[in-house]
Amino acid sequence: MGKRGNGEGSIHKRKDDRWEGALTVGYTDNGNPKRVRVYGKTRAEVAEKLNKLLLEHQRGTLVLPQRLTVAAFVEEWLKFKADQVRETTLAGYKSTLTRHVLPRLGSLPLQKVQPLHLQRVYWEMLAEGLSPRMCRLTHTVIHNLFKQARRWELVARNPAEAADPPKGGTFRAQVWRGEEVLRFLAVAQTDRLYALWYLAVTTGMRRGELLGLRWEDVDWSKRCLTALRTLTVAEGRGSRSSLDPRPPRGGDACTSPPRESRYSKHTGSGKKPSAPRCGQAACGGTRATCSPRRSVPLSTRTTSSAAS
Repeated sequence: MGKRGNGEGSIHKRKDDRWEGALTVGYTDNGNPKRVRVYGKTRAEVAEKLNKLLLEHQRGTLVLPQRLTVAAFVEEWLKFKADQVRETTLAGYKSTLTRHVLPRLGSLPLQKVQPLHLQRVYWEMLAEGLSPRMCRLTHTVIHNLFKQARRWELVARNPAEAADPPKGGTFRAQVWRGEEVLRFLAVAQTDRLYALWYLAVTTGMRRGELLGLRWEDVDWSKRCLTALRTLTVAEGRGSRSSLDPRPPRGGDACTSPPRESRYSKHTGSGKKPSAPRCGQAACGGTRATCSPRRSVPLSTRTTSSAAS
């Protein structure tokens, strides 16, 4: 392939073995050239991309990627992710970017973002009292954001790969002791959602699974219920809830609630709860792991009286 003429762009091989092409599309007020760059694995691939850029430039339809800000790209990225992830996941992405990233980097050109910019975001988040875990979650979203920008050839590299979110801040759950669970159930007996609270503390089902339960999920003959769907709520503008089928996953934990008699203490009998019975060793509390299917045996009398 012969040398490219003036105004047709230039191509060279980078140190990372990729090929890079640059097209001069104008000059700054200081006389410095404005260039649009493309990348590829082969020279031919870059030459083809460069030819397309040249054609767009000649037609006047070329949009300089340097003018694309972080805020503008976030908007495009969220539209792209809307068809790939659940509403709750998308809402989480939007919330993280809106609260922690856009106020700090939104006006910055996408190609100008450096690892130090991201590092400063994490430092400022810590200074505001946010946890290291929240910083790591933010880092994950930023990494995915720039990963897609690189796939679309809007940036040459992912700055998040050279940024280090803070470590530490291990989450430790605060759990109730057995007597605290019994006390809670005793107080909750008169609440209209008693069946929900009972299942929550005795099965370990997730909130979405509990709220997604329907009567047809109960097998009265086997005295068992199965979580077949989850209720998800996407918060923000136009927030709404939806029932999503719960895909089967290997290794799902089946949590077995104790029989109703084990909770006789909260009805005034004074008997202590016995160990769980699910075919496995007791876990020392009111939950135990048994079969890989997420089904839980129920007390028909408890569920029926609570529902009424």
